[in-house]
Amino acid sequence: MFNMMFSQKYALFLRSPFSITQMADSPPVSVLCIYCYTIIIVIFFSVPSLFPICSAMDFQTCFSTCGGMGPAVRFPFSLAKSLTGTSCGLPGFGLRCKRADRFNSTDMMLIIKLPHSGEFLVRSINYSDQTITINDPGNCLPQRFLRSFNLSGSPFRPIMDLRYTFLNCTYAPAVPRDVPITCLSSRNYTLLATTLQDTDPSMKNMSHCRSISNLLLPFQGTSPSYPFAADLNKDVILTWDLPLCRECEESGGTCGVKMSGSDRLVGCLNLSSKSNGLSRAVKYSIVLVSGTSGLLCLIVLACITCRRIQTFSHQYRTGIDFPAPAGPHPTLLSQGLNGSTIESYPKIQLGESSCLPRPGDSTCSICLCEYQPKETLRAIPDCSHYFHVECVDEWLRLNPTCPLCRKSPEPSSLATSSPSLTVAS
Repeated sequence: MFNMMFSQKYALFLRSPFSITQMADSPPVSVLCIYCYTIIIVIFFSVPSLFPICSAMDFQTCFSTCGGMGPAVRFPFSLAKSLTGTSCGLPGFGLRCKRADRFNSTDMMLIIKLPHSGEFLVRSINYSDQTITINDPGNCLPQRFLRSFNLSGSPFRPIMDLRYTFLNCTYAPAVPRDVPITCLSSRNYTLLATTLQDTDPSMKNMSHCRSISNLLLPFQGTSPSYPFAADLNKDVILTWDLPLCRECEESGGTCGVKMSGSDRLVGCLNLSSKSNGLSRAVKYSIVLVSGTSGLLCLIVLACITCRRIQTFSHQYRTGIDFPAPAGPHPTLLSQGLNGSTIESYPKIQLGESSCLPRPGDSTCSICLCEYQPKETLRAIPDCSHYFHVECVDEWLRLNPTCPLCRKSPEPSSLATSSPSLTVAS
């Protein structure tokens, strides 16, 4: 019922000349939107400090290598004692070049030092994935694990870690040939690592092995032939979360750093030369300006609409007449009947046998429910159609016609109709 009443009021508001007059007096919404867009665009281009664009010349990428070989070193990494200066990289990402421990060797190794684990050889650096691959310079990484491998105090973390059990096996033939840790094994015993725990049923086949350590280490994959055994002879892949340069690198740019007092500002460089179209910063600026302008336009439109509805609602409650429009009169919405008129329509109460005035008419056309004993019905004069009292009363308060045939009772029928209750046996 509320929805129907609201629809009637809203339809009357749309038909009222007041709304048309108000719309004519108010500035067009399109003009307001253009005005809002103009203001924001003027502010955007006249106040560059609101949207700073840093020059690439202010940033450093720290690009260098160890003797022209090995992985490329650039931000966030930096080489110690390099020409780029100490402010090029970030703390924890320092690298250094070291001559290989081979006789008369001129090869240079790229070394990283972890605070609690010592120095490691850097195999590769993937700046797009933000990963670094390391190994032991002495070619015995499992020994480094058994001594101490702790990444705390560094910006790195393993992509995934897993708990390994180190086993000392004296019965060599039972040990898989591609699993042993060769740098820690001898003719009398073999060391291997497995991801299985002591409670696993597969460990029963390792009765000739003795557990010597159980450590949580970076996961390096398992042997294809023996999935229960781990291969710790592989490189370790670590990742870093900050600075977040993955999106810049994937877009073809390069991360760089600029010192601003004691702060380090990170920026994305060379996007314009490596990617097509507008740079990401310009795209973000365009989206920001367009979105802000559109939002402001919607707010102005909503305020105008709310103001019109409030003014109309106030005049509707206070009974102020709307000025008559010039031209044809609009079609008025139909009004329902008052309570006394509705009560003048005859009522019928069904008995136990549910005997109906019309035997074939056993369903209320409004609620589509069958008539039950002891229910009260109300009939419409002239057409004699009847319905549940509660259903037809709600209808007649909004519409003066019969819900079924849409006929309005004649005044003479209303005068002769009896409001008394008739009981149908």
